[in-house]
Amino acid sequence: KVADAPILGMVSLTKPGNIGALLRTADAAGFNTVFLIDSRLELYNPNVIRSSTGAVFLGNIYSLSAQEARALFQSRGFQVVGTHLHAAKDAYSVEYQLKCALLMGTEDVGLDDTWLPFCSDQVIIPMAGTLTDSLNVSVAGAVLMFEVMRQLRGGAG
Repeated sequence: KVADAPILGMVSLTKPGNIGALLRTADAAGFNTVFLIDSRLELYNPNVIRSSTGAVFLGNIYSLSAQEARALFQSRGFQVVGTHLHAAKDAYSVEYQLKCALLMGTEDVGLDDTWLPFCSDQVIIPMAGTLTDSLNVSVAGAVLMFEVMRQLRGGAG
């Protein structure tokens, strides 16, 4: 049973270390449900286990197809927030809801464009540097999950 609480959706991620790090961070940030969407990776890969520091065993991780995830988000009225390199919205300007699904795409491609029509919001983390235009997916996920947590706790940091 999926609770009415923030969900982390990892869409087509393939790097075990990133998946494990995101699982660990999801637990720390209060994301009690994690979806592996269109994932071909073995969840109990030793690198996932190691980088998750045990979060892989919480029993809150579900494998779904994109179609299943989209249907669930729509039927349950979730605010679907997709990360996208060409998003117009600053990730800090969105008002996140308790029933929020934060979607992270692959590092090389990002969130597949087929997801964009299903997103309530498309966000980007603003960059201040001159060379870097993106972050590692696990770092970006951490930044965003803790922003959601900060907002849901009433701005307390």
